[in-house]
Amino acid sequence: MDLFRPLRWLQPVVELARLGCFSLFVAVACWHWRAIAARAPDRVVRFRAGAVLAFVVLVSLIVGFTQIEAWPFTNWSLVHTYRSRSMTSWELEGVDAGGRGSEIDPRVLQPLQPEEFGAWMLTHITTLQPADRDALMRDLLDRANADRARFLAGRFPRNDVFLGPLSAPAHFAMRRVWRTPADVPSRPYFGVRLWRFKWDIERRDRDPSAFRRELLAEWPPR
Repeated sequence: MDLFRPLRWLQPVVELARLGCFSLFVAVACWHWRAIAARAPDRVVRFRAGAVLAFVVLVSLIVGFTQIEAWPFTNWSLVHTYRSRSMTSWELEGVDAGGRGSEIDPRVLQPLQPEEFGAWMLTHITTLQPADRDALMRDLLDRANADRARFLAGRFPRNDVFLGPLSAPAHFAMRRVWRTPADVPSRPYFGVRLWRFKWDIERRDRDPSAFRRELLAEWPPR
C-alpha cells in the first residue's frame, strides 16, 4: 500500500475496487450455492465450485502483490508489518517448601488462554488492591498445584482433554513447559511468583541473556 500512498487520486478507485471485489465474491458464492440448492448436475456444481476457488486464489494473489487490503482477502499486515522493537512477556514461577523455583506451565490457567490472562495482568496487576492481588496469587497457587497433580496422573490440561499432545495450540500460545510427567516438579508448590520480562528484539537476538526481569507479585508475600 505504501507504493500507492502518494497517489491520493487513486483512493476512491481503491475503495470502489474493494466494494466491487466483495460484491463479486458474494455473487459468485451465491451462484454456486444456487446450483447446490437446485440439485444441478455434478458437472455444473463442480464448475461453479472451481470458479469460486479460482476467484479466491486470483484475488488473494492480487492483494498479496499490491499489499492493498480487500476484506475478506487480507495481506495480514498486522502480523508482518507492524511491530515494536521492544517486547514484554511474563512467567509464572512455582516455589516448593525448600525454596526451589521452577517455571509453571501457563496452561494451568485453562480454560482461560494464557495470552488473555497476560494482557489483563500486565496492565492491571500493579494497580490492584493488596487484598485483590493476594487473592489472585492464591488462586494461581491453587491452580498450579491442582494441574500439577492432574499432569502427574496422566491427565492433560482442560482444553487438551480430548486430543492430548495432538491438540492445536492457541493463537500466539506460550510454550508448553510440561510435556511429560518428568517435566513436573515432584514436590507441591508452597508459593508462586509472577515475573515480567522486557527486552529489545535486536539486542536479545545478539545476546540471549539481554533482558530485564521484574517481580510483579508473589505469594505468600515476604
